[in-house]
Amino acid sequence: MPGTPGNRAAVMTVGMLVIGLGLLIGGVRWYQNLHAAAVQRQRRATKRARALASARCCGLPIAVVYEGWHGSVHTFWFANTDFAAAFARANAAKVVRP
Repeated sequence: MPGTPGNRAAVMTVGMLVIGLGLLIGGVRWYQNLHAAAVQRQRRATKRARALASARCCGLPIAVVYEGWHGSVHTFWFANTDFAAAFARANAAKVVRP
C-alpha cells in the first residue's frame, strides 16, 4: 500500500538522504571554487609584488620571519639588513639586540 506509514518513512528517509547528499556535493563544490579563487588572488599578488620588487627590496618570497616569543621578547629575522636596521631604529626603545 502506497500510503502506509512504513512507505512514507522510507520515502522521507530517501528524500532526506538525497537532500543531504546534494548539500554535501554543493558544499564541496563551493569550497573548491573558493579555494581556486584564493589561489588565483595569491598568484596575482605574488606576480605584482615580484614586478614591483627591486634589488633594494627586503626579499621575496619571505622578507621577515617572526619566530615567536619568550616572555615579553619577540624574535624576528629579516632578509634585508637595511630593513632590519630601520626596524631597530624605529623600535629603539624596545629592541634588545639589533
